[in-house]
Amino acid sequence: VYPPENRALADEIEASGALLSQFLPGTQPAPWNFPERNRTIAGLALGVVVVEAAERSGALITAGAAADLGREVFAVPGRVTSETARGAHGLLRDGATLVRSWMDIVQEMSGIADPKRTVAFYRQAVPIERLVMTYLETEAMNHPFLEAEAVLIVDPTNQAF
Repeated sequence: VYPPENRALADEIEASGALLSQFLPGTQPAPWNFPERNRTIAGLALGVVVVEAAERSGALITAGAAADLGREVFAVPGRVTSETARGAHGLLRDGATLVRSWMDIVQEMSGIADPKRTVAFYRQAVPIERLVMTYLETEAMNHPFLEAEAVLIVDPTNQAF
């Protein structure tokens, strides 16, 4: 598991779901493995949200793979002077869907246009989904969950997205 501090999270996921990897157990992290891993993430997702990304980053590799696979690509704009916003800005220039709030993602992915349905969706969201929505809404992008190169996996089994 990489980074090592994610071991507890990996154990929790494994205990209640499925922990997927295309690598054999015990495979050590190596730079050439990350693009392959990112492509797997893109393949499992309905869409990806790039919150922050430098011009060369894993998040952009994942977004490119998602686009190649016909998945939705979303980007949250940042300050024009920020190095970590350049990747998201490039995606927006190239046609990614602009994310101004979590409602943009919900509406794009599910066709929800009625504000009453959107509020109902929020009320039914599980805590992790609410966390993402809150941070997308309040622009508090420095939360550890939304660190640089963050990619949100939109789980196809999750009706919320």
